[in-house]
Amino acid sequence: MNDYLYFHRPCGFATLKIDRRGKEKKKYDIYFTPFEKLKTIKQAETYLRPGVTIARLEEIARRESDNTCAVHMQKAKKKLFESFKIC
Repeated sequence: MNDYLYFHRPCGFATLKIDRRGKEKKKYDIYFTPFEKLKTIKQAETYLRPGVTIARLEEIARRESDNTCAVHMQKAKKKLFESFKIC
């Protein structure tokens, strides 16, 4: 499930705008996966654990397509929710 969340599910990132009264307004107009957003940061590898590289994360991201990964995630969610059923 974490692979889907980090590498395949898009998230909205806010752009802050200040109106003429000085009030901050957030507009969610930029959509990336968390991994794509990480790659936009300068020297992103300095924020990763020792031994983890952007190239290694790229390999993980390319293992499955977005749709295939979403199908696996849906199956896992279904299995989890079925375990909650009370007889």
